[in-house]
Amino acid sequence: MWADKAKMPSGKTIWLQGLLPILFVWLWFYVQPLSHPIIQQWDEARNAIHAQEMLDNGNYWIRYFNGKPETWELKPPLLIWFQMASTKIFGITEFGIRFPSALAALGMALLLFHFLIRSGTGIILAAIGGIGLLCTPAAMHPHGFMYGDHDALLCFFQASMIVACYGYFETGKTPWLLAAAISLCLGWYTKSIAMAFVLPGIAALALWNPTYRKQLFTLKTLLSVLISVLVIGSYYILRNQQQPGYIGMVNQEEWLGRFANHPDANRDYYYYLEGFYTNRLKWLFFPMLLALGWTIIKGKRNTTAGMACWIILFTLPIISISQSKNFWYDLPLLFPLWICLIGMLSDILKSSPGKSHYLQAGIAVLIVFFSVQSAQKEVAAWRNPVPDSKKEFLVDYIYRNALPSQPVGLYCSDICTDLQFYTNNKKREGNSIEILNLPQELHSYKSIIMARTDSAAWTNSLKKEGLNLPKDCKLVFVNDQGQMP
Repeated sequence: MWADKAKMPSGKTIWLQGLLPILFVWLWFYVQPLSHPIIQQWDEARNAIHAQEMLDNGNYWIRYFNGKPETWELKPPLLIWFQMASTKIFGITEFGIRFPSALAALGMALLLFHFLIRSGTGIILAAIGGIGLLCTPAAMHPHGFMYGDHDALLCFFQASMIVACYGYFETGKTPWLLAAAISLCLGWYTKSIAMAFVLPGIAALALWNPTYRKQLFTLKTLLSVLISVLVIGSYYILRNQQQPGYIGMVNQEEWLGRFANHPDANRDYYYYLEGFYTNRLKWLFFPMLLALGWTIIKGKRNTTAGMACWIILFTLPIISISQSKNFWYDLPLLFPLWICLIGMLSDILKSSPGKSHYLQAGIAVLIVFFSVQSAQKEVAAWRNPVPDSKKEFLVDYIYRNALPSQPVGLYCSDICTDLQFYTNNKKREGNSIEILNLPQELHSYKSIIMARTDSAAWTNSLKKEGLNLPKDCKLVFVNDQGQMP
């Protein structure tokens, strides 16, 4: 139940005991290492290129890749808009691309803290929830809450919608409903249908609880749903006018095809549970499982933990049944999992009022210690990457070295989205540099840079295409030792 505002702690107390520790953890683990190279292959690099090209071409409605409308990454562009704004301030750098995700992670932690405080949880326990959320191993993974992927922003809007829906069900006040509708639209503009993963749990809770059910079927609720659908649909209609066939591609790759028929990512039904146990939650797995069981056994109908339990029990089967399974699809579960855990701890403390201060201190020390220790390990494992493939050697070389003033060609047989991001930045600095795609005329290049292990493949490719290397062209082979003669 919502706490009476008159009984809420003072702003100064909340700031000193709760917000400052959360902010410190965020600055240390999220902001401080944002600039580490290199931009990650796949989603992060592709998003970064979209931001680069939007800045260049001024078309803010369509994602572009290699100068053409995107046909692979079909999500709406809200994340790209935030990345564009960030790079305007911090430059087109790793920091600029990733800062919106880090900011969304802070938003989630503060939202969880405020939500728990408003629900009657003590300040220290609420702060533990915020710190723990930031330090969860899954959140700190390269495809988590700090890198330039969609998921941090998506999970923030999912969390804000959960909070807003709960506020509306409890109070019936229109501002909460408006906040829920806005969160739904912004989340959909971030990562399309993935925003809807948490909706079945929210709807099931509302249908099961008689009080909430009355709020669900009011006219203003139905109107807010209708307006949200129109706002979401308008993007697809307008983009389809500018990029004909877009809706068909989205239906195949995002709305239906990815989740109903995607054999490349079709893994075992227990994929997410196994992931939680082995590397996504690690030491938190059994406490989270206990908290979920605690909430179910207690049968709490209209508490924050009860609502979180409904969302978990509906969202986990949905992503487990899906034909497409990727480890980052479990990230929306972290927010409700921490609500359940803090809810259980709060119940335990309230049942032992005489010893609550000692218990709270002990719980705080244990959770903060293990959370920070786990976070340090994640930092060591993921945020100081060592190139371990021929393409990564080449990317690292381009990132760290000045290039000749004459035209330079880059050759790599691997997928080069991350390499392209740095190539685009070199062009912005005035370099003449291109990624080679054979067959391609080579006479204009004065230097060609490639991974050393590509040399044989390069020679064979030239022979196959009937191409000759210009006599005055310098070949540079790169491996983990840097430039090789």
